[in-house]
Amino acid sequence: MKKILLLFYILLIYYNQNFAQNNDSLIFKNFVYQYKCEFISTNNTKTNEQLILKKLNTKWKFDEKQQAIEYSYFPDTIGLKTFVNPVIGWRKRMEKYQPWQWTKKEVTGLFENENFLWQHPPRSNQYIYCQIAPFPEVKFKKLFIDSVWNSSLTILGGIPKRGEFKGIVNSKFKVISKDTFLLNGEIIPNCWKIEAIGIHSRLGENKLTFIFNKDLGIITYDYRFYDGTRLIIHLEKTTND
Repeated sequence: MKKILLLFYILLIYYNQNFAQNNDSLIFKNFVYQYKCEFISTNNTKTNEQLILKKLNTKWKFDEKQQAIEYSYFPDTIGLKTFVNPVIGWRKRMEKYQPWQWTKKEVTGLFENENFLWQHPPRSNQYIYCQIAPFPEVKFKKLFIDSVWNSSLTILGGIPKRGEFKGIVNSKFKVISKDTFLLNGEIIPNCWKIEAIGIHSRLGENKLTFIFNKDLGIITYDYRFYDGTRLIIHLEKTTND
C-alpha cells in the first residue's frame, strides 16, 4: 500500500511540474508570432521587414532552465545596403562574405514561471543593438502603475570577440500605464506599458518601452539606443504552429 501511495505521489509531482506548467504557459501557446519591424539608424538606414518568433519544443542548449525560441529574419536587403554594423568584428565578417552576410534564423531562450518572465530579444543583423539595451522582463507581482524594479546584465565579448559592446548594463523598469491594445481589429484588454532604461557602463543610455499582456506576451518593443538609432517591433498576428 505504501508503495502504491508513493507511486501516486511521484506521478502527482510529475504532473504538476510538467503538464500543469505547460497549460499555464504565459506566452507562445503553440503560436507563431509575426512582427513588423522598422529600423531607423543615424546614417538614414531605414528598413521595413518581417520578424517571426516561434516557440520550440525543447530547452535552450546553452541554459536548460530556458525554453528555446527561434527568431526568423527576413532582411530588407535594399534598405540595409547602407547599414553600418556597430561591432567592427561583425562588420568585417559581413564584408568578407557578401552577399551572404544576413542571418536568417537564430535560436535563443526565454525563462518564465508563475512570477517572472525574461526573454532574449532578437540580436542578429541590425537587431544586434538589442544586446546592450534592457532585456525584456516582467515581474508579475509588480504589475501595477508606478511599480519599479531593477536588473543587471553583463555583456561579454561575444563572437567574434570584439569589445565594442562589452560591459555591464544596469536597468530600471517602471510600469507606466494599463490600457487596451488593438490587434487586427480585436481589442486586447489588460495591456501593460513598461519603460526600461539601461545604462551601459561605457556606452551610456539605451531605452526600451514595451507593451505586455499575460495572454499574448510582449506585443510591441520600442528601442532607442545610445547613438540615436531606433527600432520598433510591432505584433501583426499570431497563428497556430
